[in-house]
Amino acid sequence: MIVEDEADLRTVLTTMFEEEFSVVEASNGAEGIEKYRSCPVDVILSDISMPRMNGIDFVRELRRDGSNTDRK
Repeated sequence: MIVEDEADLRTVLTTMFEEEFSVVEASNGAEGIEKYRSCPVDVILSDISMPRMNGIDFVRELRRDGSNTDRK
């Protein structure tokens, strides 16, 4: 999962990884949480400074949320 509010950077990162991985994109932490809860992901690359929910709060919410921890 790539969580980045700057669309151009998110596109570059997605392009870099999409040949080898199935990439899920989110434009902010709140959207990232929604997608995390519905999509199994193994790795998350996140920006720190984003609107709606910053990267720090995003990680805190991920740690609180156990909905994705048992997925294989």
